Amino acid sequence: MILTGLNKNLVILELKEQFEFLIDSMESAIKRVVNDNNSDFSKKADEVRDDIVTIISNNTIGESIAELFDVYNLVGETARIRYLLSKELFSLVSDKTLIESNVDLKEAISIFDLTVQINNIFLAYLNAIDISFSNLQDLNTVIEELEAECNKIIVDADLDSDTRVSLVDTRTGSMSIFSSLDLKSLTTFNTAITSSRALSYRLYGTTENSDQIVDLNKANNTAFIEGDVTILRTD
Repeated sequence: MILTGLNKNLVILELKEQFEFLIDSMESAIKRVVNDNNSDFSKKADEVRDDIVTIISNNTIGESIAELFDVYNLVGETARIRYLLSKELFSLVSDKTLIESNVDLKEAISIFDLTVQINNIFLAYLNAIDISFSNLQDLNTVIEELEAECNKIIVDADLDSDTRVSLVDTRTGSMSIFSSLDLKSLTTFNTAITSSRALSYRLYGTTENSDQIVDLNKANNTAFIEGDVTILRTD
């Protein structure tokens, strides 16, 4: 897209705002997921902020977005945390209601949004297949989240055919890995007051599932568990 004059300035200004919005959203997501700032990402974010106009003028937007996501992804110490960081950016798109009348501006912002979504969904799949899922419901929740996001991206008219094929292949490969996992589903068990260790032994013949019961029920006192308790099915 070759732009000149006023239209070029408008596009640069709007893309600058979108870059800043993306970085702000990433920083907010990091605080929500890891409850802290990250010095490496902050450094990279500051670099991009300082060079935004140059990045846009040199048409290196795609490369800069990819670099941002590479550093963003490294913030997570586990696959689960990295996936949650990606999930925080699902459906992150610009408000195009104010630019509908400007074709060039609308196209530029649409492509920017799509580039962000593509980088994010590929990382989401990459991290999701490395998560240690605790049960079938846990896995199904992630699959539903990925499917919802992928389905929105894959029908985008601006998505090129090679990227669409790559995304379909990534989804298919991930689903193959997910389907190979041997996970139990959840159920509930009603119990009088007992401890997590005693309940684990009663249900599974071992106390090794005590921590699992505590985690599933977010129990604050492991010695006093009662009522309808979420457990892994024993069959």
